Amino acid sequence: KCSRQFGEVDLHQNIFVMGGTNSSSIKDHDDPSNQTILSKSPLPAKRVKFLKDEEFSHTWSLQDVLDWMRMLGIPDRFHQPFIAGCIDGEGIGHLGGPCIEQFLSELTIPEDPQLRAAMEFICHLLKEQKKFQDSLMEPTSPEEKFVPHKLPKDSHDLVQFYHNVTKHYVDHGSRSNSVNWAAQPKCFRRYYGSPYISLPDFPSVTISWSDLHQPCSITPSKVTLPSISRFLHHSLAVSALKESHGSSWTLRVPPSSGGLHPTEAYVIMPLENLIDDASNEIGVCHYSAKDHGLEVRGKMKRQFFESLTAGFPENSLLIGLTSVHWRESWKYGERAFRYTHLDIGHVISSLTYGCAMMGWRFQIVTENVNFLGKILGTDRVDDFNLNEVEDPAVLGIVVPESRDVEAVWKIPENFSENFVEFSAKGNLLSFQHENWEIISEMCRATADSETLPKDIRIFREISTFGNFQYPWEKDASHVIRGRRSALGFRRISMKFHEFSQILGRLDFNLNFLPYSAIFPEISPLYLVYFIFQVENLKPGLYIQLRGNLDEISAEKRNLQEMMDQNFLWEFVDVSNENQLKPQFYLLQEMSEDKVKDISYRVSCGQDIAREGCFALGILGNFQQVKLKTSWYRKMHQEAGVVGGCLYLELEALGYRGTGMGCFLDEEMKGVLGLASDSHVQSVYHFAAGHAIDDPRLVT
Repeated sequence: KCSRQFGEVDLHQNIFVMGGTNSSSIKDHDDPSNQTILSKSPLPAKRVKFLKDEEFSHTWSLQDVLDWMRMLGIPDRFHQPFIAGCIDGEGIGHLGGPCIEQFLSELTIPEDPQLRAAMEFICHLLKEQKKFQDSLMEPTSPEEKFVPHKLPKDSHDLVQFYHNVTKHYVDHGSRSNSVNWAAQPKCFRRYYGSPYISLPDFPSVTISWSDLHQPCSITPSKVTLPSISRFLHHSLAVSALKESHGSSWTLRVPPSSGGLHPTEAYVIMPLENLIDDASNEIGVCHYSAKDHGLEVRGKMKRQFFESLTAGFPENSLLIGLTSVHWRESWKYGERAFRYTHLDIGHVISSLTYGCAMMGWRFQIVTENVNFLGKILGTDRVDDFNLNEVEDPAVLGIVVPESRDVEAVWKIPENFSENFVEFSAKGNLLSFQHENWEIISEMCRATADSETLPKDIRIFREISTFGNFQYPWEKDASHVIRGRRSALGFRRISMKFHEFSQILGRLDFNLNFLPYSAIFPEISPLYLVYFIFQVENLKPGLYIQLRGNLDEISAEKRNLQEMMDQNFLWEFVDVSNENQLKPQFYLLQEMSEDKVKDISYRVSCGQDIAREGCFALGILGNFQQVKLKTSWYRKMHQEAGVVGGCLYLELEALGYRGTGMGCFLDEEMKGVLGLASDSHVQSVYHFAAGHAIDDPRLVT
């Protein structure tokens, strides 16, 4: 409509200005290229008033206006005058910053009649939309479309209820609404108005994928701005761009369910390592993946930071992870809580490999949500839209050394005091929301409040895996940043020694990447394989038991009692001259067509589950969740760590994989002969093989 009314007017030729501005340029962080610099030139202008009368009393921020313009389908070229109209001074008018009444009442506009008409038309549309703005911003309740749940009050009962009610069945899936594209959340959180640190380029360093797993083979990098940039580049950054049918979207280093990336990351470290004039400040910095930078959202008292890192080597830093559940529930409904914690596991795995690239070590130190909320600012609910608050997940420590470290992690007793000063608010991710009550209740029911000190012997030397071979020695950077989810697979078999290496990487050992990052508080997950095309292995159903041999023996006996009594439990030696001997058992031999059909069926009829070399079901022991509800989160996080590891090992071997969150829970239990009320439950599925090329990949 704008184009028809005003023609192909190039608004970039005449940029609107705001009286009182003294800065020379503004970087538009929302521009797709992330490179647009808008100069402010003193054009002839006159003052007019828009959006300011008795009828229109709402106060807009610049980001509000830009978001509304996009919602209305107004072309991007009409957005630039608003961006260039930022007021400079006391945080007012920064893109997405605090409300700017002056912008609404004293907008300076050039004399050009076409430009003035365009702005008047835009403001008219905004004013008309205000009539139903309240209904857009108020969350709708999907419960209106479903019979409301009667949620148990007991946390343990709620967790069991949630897992059962979010299962997919042959005749129906878990509760979710049809995808509302108008409400799709932005995949990038921003804190506009906060001090911004652009992360620079860094010298290229070649490290082989094999060396990444060898003890002390990489000299630890010093903690500097370029090294932090390189670390985040290999752990959290954007890694590729895809385009299809006129739309484009980004991929990141960690995999994510549906590419929705619900995880946000915060780096807590001394600012003197990042900028020259930082004096003695400790920054709580949000990582902005879109343009590879740090937003200094908060300043932590140094004494408090030093109490947290006491006993750890100098220059250690903290990384906090949170989840925006709305990013997942927008598409997946109630099942989204599972996916967000699978993604936390993906990110933990990614951070571990990113640290290894630097010769550093990473380990989780606490999941206490109250503590995390205080130091990351996620408990400041007024800083976010009510339905877009971030759920604290984990806090990890990065040690810039490869030697063994023994320390005691302790949460200060007075952590509820204000040791961090925060500024700036989170940007609005959606104009419409759906409030899934059961997810909010799961956040509460599974929250960890453990405050006891933890004796930590972290960053053990990463042990060698033995005689692992690759078709060519791949650069670790290419493996990590080249990871992609496969669209489909070719019919090519996997070599036996390659499959053996994969089993070795997936074996649970706290001396191995990426499992060195997590606490051994819960029993390792079981891996059930659907083998289609692996040389020297019969097609059929297999299982890998992980952990130390004593635990495996006990777990095996329990599983034999619970599973189909006709299963063979025949040990298969896949050590392939390696030091590791994965506990791998043939359960049932089948024809290739039959095992493919079963895998296809339990994976919601996804073709990719039967096309490759093998598929995988990851199962957990839910008896532990009955002891401590927070372990529900940990179980999914560990499954995500396994998935992250599998993605990269496949990439290094010349294969690819795809994680599958859609599977038929009860069908999978039926395949294994497990009773419906069995405490062994599926948490994640995966497919692997020779990937077909993805034509959507641009760069």
